[in-house]
Amino acid sequence: MYYFNFLIFKFTRFIYYKLSIFESFKKSRLSDIFHLLWILNLGSNHPDRFKRFYDKNKNQINFNNVNWKIDRNVKNVYLFLGDSHSELYGTNFTSNYRKDSIFLTIWLGPILLIKFLKSSLLTKRSLFFINNIIKFFGHDKKYHIVLSFGEIDIRTYFFRKTILNKSSNTIDELLKKYHLLLNKKVNEIKNNIKKKDDVYFFFKEPPPTTVKNGVEPKNRDDMTKIYEEEGYPVLGDFKNRVNWHKKFIEKVLIDSNIIKKLKNSNECYDKNRGLRNDISDGFHINSQKIINDFQNNLMDLEKIK
Repeated sequence: MYYFNFLIFKFTRFIYYKLSIFESFKKSRLSDIFHLLWILNLGSNHPDRFKRFYDKNKNQINFNNVNWKIDRNVKNVYLFLGDSHSELYGTNFTSNYRKDSIFLTIWLGPILLIKFLKSSLLTKRSLFFINNIIKFFGHDKKYHIVLSFGEIDIRTYFFRKTILNKSSNTIDELLKKYHLLLNKKVNEIKNNIKKKDDVYFFFKEPPPTTVKNGVEPKNRDDMTKIYEEEGYPVLGDFKNRVNWHKKFIEKVLIDSNIIKKLKNSNECYDKNRGLRNDISDGFHINSQKIINDFQNNLMDLEKIK
């Protein structure tokens, strides 16, 4: 069965990338169908999941860390929707397997939260995935939708909006806008999900900011040159980014009747409140222990509802 799936994934990926030369395909429903196929059969549409699956013979331990079975008889479906940070948190690890629960990743790309909040296309894509996943697993299940965004905003966007563009909003004004847009977006998604009960929304705190030194362009020409070299650079002073991360959590992720905040473990932070290098790749938390603990705490919330 493994080699059959291996060939299916290889073939569909090949066709997908051939079609991706057409700009219209990238925004089409056909493109979404490819991604849905991968989510429902592999548990994720993120490139790292394919790499883990393909490398079974090269890295047996890495492959065996994942429970690859997509069990439709579970009672709880946990959907991590967002940027690349959703990939590992939406993985079914064998080390914390529970037969009544499954984790899935809906990767929307390297997306800023502000782009997600303003994009009607990303809303339609998200609803397509969510509604079809509900159709696949059944309306009798409980669905826990965890948004995972913000790290890229803190790393790149906030510097551009608050320091480079001196005529723009202050960080507090900017985050107030984020908060209002977030609640509006979650309401919109909730109202357009075909299942009306037992659907819960959460927002996972972004990981602590990277401790890497950030560049500080003096003008837009400097910034353009930086973006030509790197799509998502680290911008701004480390202390500023730590402060922005703190304010993001305080002012954007405010618990309400429609969305709840999920906190990072204190183990994620170094002594300066940056991201620990020994539990990450410098940007993404990749410690299986920390991720397992987070997932277990999330599943335990179901017991107290």
